[in-house]
Amino acid sequence: MKQQEVKTAVIRDRGLSRQQVAELTGLRAHHLANLAVLNQGPPFRKHQAGKRGRVIYLESEVLAWLRALPVHGGGHAEARRANP
Repeated sequence: MKQQEVKTAVIRDRGLSRQQVAELTGLRAHHLANLAVLNQGPPFRKHQAGKRGRVIYLESEVLAWLRALPVHGGGHAEARRANP
């Protein structure tokens, strides 16, 4: 009996600095830092403990956070009501 080969896709996620996330989202890096303190911004990882630890955001998580934000204006609300 042949063993079935299992293929898995390797997804490489880019680690982004706070400045890169600011450029991607249009928010200021300082505002992202404030959101992190309030536990309201995109998920992040902190390498090294303390105030000087480097913060890394995964690109896929930042994009998912953006997609989860409420949509306002631009006719999107009407489109959602028409196609639930």
